[in-house]
Amino acid sequence: MILHLASDTRRMGRDDLRQVRTLLATARPDAHLVYISIAGIDGHPYPYFRVKREAERLIAARPHTILRATQWHGFVAGFFDLASKGPALVVPARTPVTPVAAEEVATRLAGLAQGPPRGRVADFGGPETLDVAVLARAYLAAAGRRRPVLGVPVPGRIGRAFREGAHAAVPHAGRTTFAEYLAGRGR
Repeated sequence: MILHLASDTRRMGRDDLRQVRTLLATARPDAHLVYISIAGIDGHPYPYFRVKREAERLIAARPHTILRATQWHGFVAGFFDLASKGPALVVPARTPVTPVAAEEVATRLAGLAQGPPRGRVADFGGPETLDVAVLARAYLAAAGRRRPVLGVPVPGRIGRAFREGAHAAVPHAGRTTFAEYLAGRGR
């Protein structure tokens, strides 16, 4: 069994396909590949999501299990850490998000890795879907910072796809809310 959990998010997945091809070329053909991917990527025009779909397609030629998850709490908070450096926290307008605890996804992955290949399994998301502006306000409150939250419309197909929320429309399998994550973040 091989767990493939790496991704080149800073470079929009530019090295991901090379990494997957290298893995497939060097792994035993009968090895069970367990891959973490992103919920809601089918038909989504965001370039990084297209890379993840292609990686899934390559992996699917072998015994595999693919788990798609929503964005980690830490990823969302990290976005807000950067976006709140100025006088306002700017977020994409009317964009739903279903953040999930990375530890809960890891537990699910560990369980899947111990079993046989299962193909693509049910997507895994957090316990609530909220607008990104609501999450931004919760982040600011937990950080004790005061800034206006400005929702800016993201134009084009990518903006529309995020507003339509396919990336957030998943089963609510996780238990830890974003507020609970924020409350424990300072410990």
